[in-house]
Amino acid sequence: MTYGLFHVGALVGLWLLPFDATAGALVLSSYSVRLVAVTAGFHRYFSHHAYAMGRLPQFLVALVATMAWQRGPLWWVSHHRLHHRAADTPDDPHRPADGFLHASFLWVFKHRATRLELVPDWAGVSELALLDRWYAAPPVLLAVALTAAFGASGLVHGFLVPTLLCWHCIGAINTLGHARGTRDFTAGDASTNHPVLALLTFGEGWHNGHHAFPRSARHGLAPGQLDLTYLLLRGLAAVGVVRSVWVPSPEDVAARRAPSRA
Repeated sequence: MTYGLFHVGALVGLWLLPFDATAGALVLSSYSVRLVAVTAGFHRYFSHHAYAMGRLPQFLVALVATMAWQRGPLWWVSHHRLHHRAADTPDDPHRPADGFLHASFLWVFKHRATRLELVPDWAGVSELALLDRWYAAPPVLLAVALTAAFGASGLVHGFLVPTLLCWHCIGAINTLGHARGTRDFTAGDASTNHPVLALLTFGEGWHNGHHAFPRSARHGLAPGQLDLTYLLLRGLAAVGVVRSVWVPSPEDVAARRAPSRA
């Protein structure tokens, strides 16, 4: 029901409210900050240990990512790890072969429980467990704060619309990223690359590269593949916020090239 209400609220709000410079800035900033917290945080850090950081920035990233309303960090990571373990098989929670709508969002309603056995590295971290239990609180508080600061535009342009963009862009990775596109690497599954999707998701669209090297902090591993999340991580590493940013060696990348790309 929440999913439907978000769409109705966003569409009605976009119809009734003027879309001015402030509205555009709200959409862009709210989408970008929360999406990069998901891509750099939930995905590359918590799911794959692509880099390291301290406990405080770790919590702050998890908090902002939870504001994207994609449930809590332990839930997100456990199901993403299950996806990698069983990619494109019947045990994959969101394989496209089960239907576009299923892979986009319906799978969430069938997998409500956090798979704690898949996150033994994070399950004992109290603040992450708290976020996972009360995952709806951070986005609701964000919606209230944006509404208080910007009125109806804060709710619609600052929260509802960018939240939907986060949902659908990440959902497109689950669908297009395993159905259509190009492949640079032999990854053992149906993962593909999409340049436009990579731009919209700050590098996540280089999904074939990610499945070839899941731990890599850089997904755009072929020449010319812009990966904004990786560039951000390099910048954060330069100022000491993150450390031990891992990428595969050129030799390992070359060894995994698909025959047609060699």
